[in-house]
Amino acid sequence: MPIFKLDEFLLNILPKKRLIGIDPGTKTLGIAVSNTDLTVASPIKTIKRKKLASDINELLSVFNYYDIAGLIMGWPLNICLLYTSDAA
Repeated sequence: MPIFKLDEFLLNILPKKRLIGIDPGTKTLGIAVSNTDLTVASPIKTIKRKKLASDINELLSVFNYYDIAGLIMGWPLNICLLYTSDAA
């Protein structure tokens, strides 16, 4: 899956495909999946982080099940919109 700038990203999503959103944390990965119209995303699961290989395998199963065409990764920002290692 290539990495795109936002405007390129939107042009390269195949019709009627879904996006996955990942909210990474130190202990869990929050997972949300869009509908095929890309108008809404719904949370589907929280993955308790273990080892990298295990986390990747669980993510790949979600990718395959929902036929994912693109990924949106969360970026932890604090209330001042500055990056932090933990936005909580």
